[in-house]
Amino acid sequence: MALTEVAVQYPELHLKIAPPRVSKVWVTREELSCLGPVLGRHQLLVVKGSSGYGKTTLLTQWRAELLRTGAHVIWLACDELDSDIRVLLCLAVALTEATGDDTFMNMVDEEAFIPSLTRILALIKHQGHEVALMLDDVHRWREATAQVSLQYLLKQAPSNLRIFLSTRPKHKLVWRELLAGERYTEITQTNLKLKPAAVLEVMQSQLGDQAGIDTAVKLYQLTAGWPLGVQLACASMALEPGAFHALLDRGEPSDSLEQYFIFHLIEKLTPDQISFLARVSLVERFTVDMATAMTDVPDAAALLFELTAATPVLEWNAKGEWFSVHALARQFLLQSHYQHAPEQRKQIQVKAALWCADQGLYEEAVYLAELCGKADLVEKWIEQALNSFSKRGDIRSLLYWKDRLALKVRTIRPDVLFAMAQTLAFSAKSRQVHQWVHQDYPDILERGANPYEREVFDASVELTNDCLHAAQTRLALLDADMIPVYAGRARYVHQASTLYLDIHSGCPFDSQELMRYVTSCPHDSDESRLYLFVLAYSLLWRGQTQTLITMLGDLQTAIELERGRHDTSATTLAVLLAAALWQTGKLEQAGILLADRINGIESYAPPPTLVEAFLVYIRVAAQAGQITRAEYLAGRLYDLGRTRKWPRAQVFAVRELTYLSVRYGGREKARELLRQFEEEMKASKLAGVGILEDLLQVQYALAQAHACMAERDWENARVAAAAALALAGSIRRPHDELVALCVLAECLVQTGYDPEELTQRIAVMVVEFGFSTDVMPVAGIYRGQIPDDDREPVSMRREVVVAEVIVPTPLLTPKEREILQFLLQGFSNKQIAKALNCTEFTVKWHLKNMFPKLGAGSRRHAVERARVMGIIESN
Repeated sequence: MALTEVAVQYPELHLKIAPPRVSKVWVTREELSCLGPVLGRHQLLVVKGSSGYGKTTLLTQWRAELLRTGAHVIWLACDELDSDIRVLLCLAVALTEATGDDTFMNMVDEEAFIPSLTRILALIKHQGHEVALMLDDVHRWREATAQVSLQYLLKQAPSNLRIFLSTRPKHKLVWRELLAGERYTEITQTNLKLKPAAVLEVMQSQLGDQAGIDTAVKLYQLTAGWPLGVQLACASMALEPGAFHALLDRGEPSDSLEQYFIFHLIEKLTPDQISFLARVSLVERFTVDMATAMTDVPDAAALLFELTAATPVLEWNAKGEWFSVHALARQFLLQSHYQHAPEQRKQIQVKAALWCADQGLYEEAVYLAELCGKADLVEKWIEQALNSFSKRGDIRSLLYWKDRLALKVRTIRPDVLFAMAQTLAFSAKSRQVHQWVHQDYPDILERGANPYEREVFDASVELTNDCLHAAQTRLALLDADMIPVYAGRARYVHQASTLYLDIHSGCPFDSQELMRYVTSCPHDSDESRLYLFVLAYSLLWRGQTQTLITMLGDLQTAIELERGRHDTSATTLAVLLAAALWQTGKLEQAGILLADRINGIESYAPPPTLVEAFLVYIRVAAQAGQITRAEYLAGRLYDLGRTRKWPRAQVFAVRELTYLSVRYGGREKARELLRQFEEEMKASKLAGVGILEDLLQVQYALAQAHACMAERDWENARVAAAAALALAGSIRRPHDELVALCVLAECLVQTGYDPEELTQRIAVMVVEFGFSTDVMPVAGIYRGQIPDDDREPVSMRREVVVAEVIVPTPLLTPKEREILQFLLQGFSNKQIAKALNCTEFTVKWHLKNMFPKLGAGSRRHAVERARVMGIIESN
């Protein structure tokens, strides 16, 4: 059959094989590249998701990737009218247009589908060229077409033919049985969700630089990463600035934005479907059986899967058989639910609560019982719910119920309340909890805990508040072998606390053995949570950042998906992971990880977590040029440490403020805070900190070194840095050692000595631990570029390294070449603007134009790319 003849008989075929246009504001999903290490080895890729999850967009991304490799790419948009012969003709026409070979059309026989398809596949194999077949919306095919065309195509596909399918969730196709092992993989709806970094990219493409990471995270939470929802929100906010400011200020959608979402989420649903969803929306997640019990709909399972395929309102977790309702849709549906008669609404809530209790889901049961005013059911289930909260370390929920149960404490078993207090002992509220059980309700200790558990509880409170000497003394008097088996929690808390003290004293323990033990514990147990924190903090302390990143990356994501972004355990792991990313120079990733978490961290985090989080926040703000905010955060950390009597927080705050004074100026504020800290420490003499004193002295010495550098007092800076280096080595803090080495090297440069020996040590540490020198207290170490308001002109300063010059090139404008020279010397935007007598905005505008020309994504990358391209040469 000739191509012209097909065009006359089937004019719609050319539309079916034409790929769709992609939105200009869409982002490339690099982690889902079909040529990457994860997906590149598979012959069949199946993309499964509800509407608005970017299935077709991902196929078009893959098409572009494959076209760049020289592969022949065939597109076929599936629909209900497709028959076997129609599919065959589409393949032949597309292959003919892609390859320019009319032989494919000659192989088509409308009376013999299987022989024709066999000959086409054989020709593809014979030609040996890479061919990719994109089948979009396969769920729209009739069952007969799928059973014949798709099955035969998948079974007989030659090795040089890759097949890409997009379909809806729960679509019943048999590719699992057709292609086994490495030939097949699925991209699920969870994989298709946008991460915060991608949401930020989409927002900035439509809203410009006014969109920051905190706003992007709020939008991410609002849309649950739903790609179409993100695009709709950005489009709405671009048209209505008020919607953007509502999201920025309150973290909530404006009325118009909310209606915009609801329209696109629920527009296709019938009133009966909305009524059904309104009833199941009473709980955050539910199963088919629970939906049946709540709604009395016998075919609830079929209805749920139908709605999952038709709309993003519902999401199905295949692993756990749980459904959840999109947050915005749930809010609207709950409002719809409250329009029912009060008695009817109460009946539905009681049914849901009873079902949850029968399934052991006491947290949800208590919530629903309280919602419908069933105080008797709340009292019946509250003990089980508190046990559940304590087991998984849900500090926010425990604090909520601690206040709610003030008048009912005596009706709850003391051992349940003590388990609750034990969990809260490792939070920022530990002192209040200590008072609660010792003074307000002493029965909790007397009747709910044995003597061993009381001692371990008191030690935990002391440990959490940085009173390490008192905790160490108490734990030393209590041998772990003395604790009876029935006091199981006291045993592992004692052991974990001892390991935590060992970290601060510089005594290593076998992290591999502890890691094996942690992996053997149930991942959601209190024991696993406690040991995991100790293990992760130990790795961070000892500079084993790559191991930490590998260990926590997937685990933190999994816990966050399961429990929510603001869950205490998810936040703690996020802080430790972000600290490791920061130390390895991945500051942008660290900032994204901790975005919009600062309130929870301030409220609940113990000293180590609080400090590590604020260090990341301060450096992220500084890197973004928000020096005033960075200084505010350092001051806020100091105030929190003073209020809570946590000297660790105070000394790190002083260190960071003096660091900022070296890099960005502001010596007076840093000098004043350092003086204030010295006076407070002189008065208290670091009472009770015990082995924590060495850590405090390291940070204090680094703060002194930074302050002396800002004053150009190189000799005293060298003395302070040498003291910090020796102390950091004694307690095995390699990152602090590296900071001290960099300060020493800079001091040698400034006093005219050769820092070669120190630079070699720095290079060894950078390679060994994967640290980045970008986070050190000097930009462009060894170049003598100390950012200071009264800095001498660069031409007058002593150069200790080989000078580099910018080669004239038509690629860059004269002004861009001038700015590149300043980047080479480690100048900040503010310093460049001052040198060129222009505004920072002008500098940013030139950088924005320069980066694409160099193929760079950052200032450092621009310098590296310029060297590679020969624009920067040694003089």
